[in-house]
Amino acid sequence: MIIDPYAHVRRMNSEIPPTSDPNLSAETTGNPSHAPAVLRSATLQIAGHVFAIGLTAASTIVLTRFLGVDDYGRFTVLTVFLLIGVSLSEFGLNGTAVRWFASGERPEEVFASLIGLRLVVSSAAAATALAVFALYPHHDAPVGAVLLTAAAMILAGVNMTIPTALQARLDFRLGVALDLTARTVAFATYASAAVLVTSADPDRRLVAAALGLPAGYLLAVVVGLFAVRRLSFPIIPAFHPATWRRLLRGALPLGVVTILGLASYRLDALVLAFLKDSYDVGIYGLAYRFMEAAVPLGAFIVAAIFPLLVRDEDGQERRALQIARAADLLLVVSVGVAVATVVLAPDLVRLLGGAAYAPSVVPLRILALSLPFTFVGMLLSWTLIARGLQHRLIPIAAAGVVLNLALNLALVPAYSYKASAGVTLGVEALGAFTLVFLVRHWLDVAPSLNSVIRITVSGAVALGAGLLCTFAGEIAGTIVAVAAFAGLVLAFGLVTRAELDALVRRR
Repeated sequence: MIIDPYAHVRRMNSEIPPTSDPNLSAETTGNPSHAPAVLRSATLQIAGHVFAIGLTAASTIVLTRFLGVDDYGRFTVLTVFLLIGVSLSEFGLNGTAVRWFASGERPEEVFASLIGLRLVVSSAAAATALAVFALYPHHDAPVGAVLLTAAAMILAGVNMTIPTALQARLDFRLGVALDLTARTVAFATYASAAVLVTSADPDRRLVAAALGLPAGYLLAVVVGLFAVRRLSFPIIPAFHPATWRRLLRGALPLGVVTILGLASYRLDALVLAFLKDSYDVGIYGLAYRFMEAAVPLGAFIVAAIFPLLVRDEDGQERRALQIARAADLLLVVSVGVAVATVVLAPDLVRLLGGAAYAPSVVPLRILALSLPFTFVGMLLSWTLIARGLQHRLIPIAAAGVVLNLALNLALVPAYSYKASAGVTLGVEALGAFTLVFLVRHWLDVAPSLNSVIRITVSGAVALGAGLLCTFAGEIAGTIVAVAAFAGLVLAFGLVTRAELDALVRRR
């Protein structure tokens, strides 16, 4: 039970707190890196996400068995449309607001207008999604499920906007609480549907499952607005055209990048649904559940460092060290997760979907290998955004979309979901290398090549050790792989003692 978790925030003044931590030792404060602070800011989110992954896994277990492979494929299409609608309605508004708040603007003066604008834009996205569903040639979802998905788009848009005022203060507790609330209610709805819906009609089952989408976000919105009221922020959406114009003007380049990035991110599932049948989408959908669970781990670390990147630093060396250490953290996390997933993939698939989803192992392993590129690309993209250079991301993202679409259209007819996963890996890798080159050219910052090599070698050695030990079972192999990777990371000094202390130090 959460008892007034934001009491300390109400005692804060309107200024953003300084980046220095008075609890740090002299040894730590002598290090210009913000990595310990970033770790502490991200730890709560990652801990919350561990519970979120458990809820997602439980939901997947229920849904795959309740719906079957074909209907789980139809449900995957609904969730893809939900993700697209929410991301379109976000249009860079949240990132722009956080950038304002981190720069010193009072959240109280913008928050109500931001909620009002997000509500209007989310409603427009939901209406657009309904029109697309009506025109989509392979659409066979029942009307009730489509309407529930549209309602979820509106509620999710508002829910994701509520925590922005606190993110600039490196306070992510509200975001974690709302995410877990939505996932818990959704899981309870799925489980109830599996028990109560005895009809063999697949459309009724799909509608019952789709009910979990808006139900979770609805309760999360109620909880979030109540928490905001406790912070004395306006909770009634405000319709101020002047503030809306400011928000939209600032968000326009980021919004375009968001739309293009989203198109590249989930274009594969839509092409697969268009060119193949629901079975293929279901197999790929289960594998992609992993990406949906893993990508937020990187987003948490990037979100923690973003307000620090917005602030002006004394000297280019400090800024460069911020980026290099953040890249180290992201690579250690992503390579570790990728190694563990590749080794454990058969057991994961059996647990989440059962024997019917055995073909998901191959795309799952391919998608897992794309994580390090995704995490690094995320950091470098938000580095450009923090420095007001988001417009330079537009041609990069557009090129990624074109390449992704061309490769999927060429390869999916012959190779199905294996092609979808392979294209994702290739496009993410190319995008990451491109961003490394361009960000180094534009800002003279980049990941440390020495660290990247050591992390890559550590991951390769750990993966080999884990796969060699799978004769004793995938779980045993995963334990060996994780232990080997952790040992090498510590031996190479890729994580410092100060950063480990930051994970356990009490504020």
